[in-house]
Amino acid sequence: MCFACAVYVSEARNAATVERLEQLARSSEGACLANLFVDEPYNRTNFTLVGRSPPQLAAAVVALAQEALQLLDMRRHTATHPRLGTVDHISCHPLTALPAAAAPGAAAGAEQQQRQARQQPGEQQACGNSAAVEAAPSAAGAEAATAALAQSIAVQLGSGPHALPVFTYGWAHPQRQPLDEIRRQLGYFQGAAASSWQGALGTVQLPLAPCYGPASAPPHSGVCCVGAVPWLINYNVLLHTTDLGAARAVARAVSERGGGLAGVQAMALRHTDGIEVACNLLDPAASPPEAVLAAVQRLAAQHGGLVVGPAYRTNKSPEQLVAAAAAQGV
Repeated sequence: MCFACAVYVSEARNAATVERLEQLARSSEGACLANLFVDEPYNRTNFTLVGRSPPQLAAAVVALAQEALQLLDMRRHTATHPRLGTVDHISCHPLTALPAAAAPGAAAGAEQQQRQARQQPGEQQACGNSAAVEAAPSAAGAEAATAALAQSIAVQLGSGPHALPVFTYGWAHPQRQPLDEIRRQLGYFQGAAASSWQGALGTVQLPLAPCYGPASAPPHSGVCCVGAVPWLINYNVLLHTTDLGAARAVARAVSERGGGLAGVQAMALRHTDGIEVACNLLDPAASPPEAVLAAVQRLAAQHGGLVVGPAYRTNKSPEQLVAAAAAQGV
């Protein structure tokens, strides 16, 4: 079994810092850096690490995150993309099996990670709005292993000298709470009206109890969301306009929340040469990129004849990630 972890770090404009983090990711034992997407306008970088051993992959992700926590300071961060922390988001995904046999002990490693997540001293007794945390729901195969991977990462980031509040989501959350609900309650979208985010979180006192880590957010690091979900597509469509209101109307209409395409989440964010409709395609089979592009083109014509520019993915497919890992001997 092969797993991917996408680590989203709130830095893209300091080339030396990004390079330092990249070198660390490339030197990981038992994991490889299969994709790197540096987005300077959003001041955000996606490091996607892939591996077959959950313990080794978790160690590589935690090492990368802790290095970023030491190097970066949310209080000095500005962007046109929302964020909650210096290490803003870590998403864990099951991929197809590598050509080689599954790593020995992978299943045992997943079981051990689940035990560690349940037994970790100082674990929060409430997560989000739930009155109490029940044992993580049992799931077979890929779901259970990926959930254990995410929980292991969350436990480690919520403890130690660089501990920060960690919120789990998806398979890693006791009630499988989705990421967008957690973000909404934490104020992730509050700067959307101006497409501008600056400095630390508005308050260190969090409206939700984290699943792991301290109850208040350190101003320099903020919080981190860590989850386990099926692979999704990050897909952005450029609109050649400065009219943020019209672009937001298009983004809302294309999203499932706004009555649009199934499994599509979308925001309008200022970017180079215009405003992007930045999308998460949670169910690519139901709403593939070409369907999203067609919908954006139709909606753009309905909202003042907005000119649609290039569309692109920021992440690779599972097949591409598996091939990259195999090429690097992982």
